[in-house]
Amino acid sequence: SGSCPDCSHTGSYGADCSGYVGKVWQLPEAMPFEENKHPFSTYSFKNGSTHWSSISRGDAKRADAMVYNSNGSGHIFIYESGNVWGQAWTYEARGCSYGIVHNTRTISSSYVARRRDGV
Repeated sequence: SGSCPDCSHTGSYGADCSGYVGKVWQLPEAMPFEENKHPFSTYSFKNGSTHWSSISRGDAKRADAMVYNSNGSGHIFIYESGNVWGQAWTYEARGCSYGIVHNTRTISSSYVARRRDGV
């Protein structure tokens, strides 16, 4: 689902990144677990504050999100541990050919940190 119109993936792993974070954070608009049901995008995660708050990147903790959005392109993932300015363990929807993964990735300087309210 999401931005994978030419996806040939089948099975239970398909999700776009913002939909995945909405479900992980159990945002009311993303529940229950139904295909293509969430109103959030990387733009809204970066610029909004409906159910989350901006935090200093250096204060990021497990289950916070890292998001970027620039010129119509963006990505968001759940931070687990590691260096918020370099290599970190994350959970993310990497697209229909990869699915949901738990892996290390480099967090570029274009990412900002968000924390789910009430957690």
